Amino acid sequence: MDEGARTGFRDRVKAFWIKVGAYLFWGVMTTLVNVAAFSFFRTLLDVPLLASNAGAWTLAVAFAFATNRAFVFGSRAKGLADATGEFARFVASRLFSGALDMALMFVGARILSFDELATKIAVNVVVVVVNYVTSSLVVFRRGTGAQGAAGEVR
Repeated sequence: MDEGARTGFRDRVKAFWIKVGAYLFWGVMTTLVNVAAFSFFRTLLDVPLLASNAGAWTLAVAFAFATNRAFVFGSRAKGLADATGEFARFVASRLFSGALDMALMFVGARILSFDELATKIAVNVVVVVVNYVTSSLVVFRRGTGAQGAAGEVR
């Protein structure tokens, strides 16, 4: 491998890890929004388990879209059609992970009787991984005007 190829490879690897680091940071922030909202609904407002989870999920999705679009994947969607498509893909991917979240919360907290908050935190780890994969491959994919070249982070 010549020096230029090595440099290009190193740059791509570095860009990948920067994106993963940004995603993990904002994923942790999204998880904190999700868990705080869940605790607020469940503990302070005494909202039922799955309704608390749905409300927390909704707030976390809105927060995640804004941060993923701006700070992780550097969306370059142009025009209303591109931005709308990006948002629709984001919501669809989050509906999938939201359904997974609901199912895992139900199984963990209701069927297996695990602690609700501990279950919520564990479920969020799974959801963050699923969301990264769908965001990378579906939502902010290259060729849609939604991301720069080869993992480029803006």
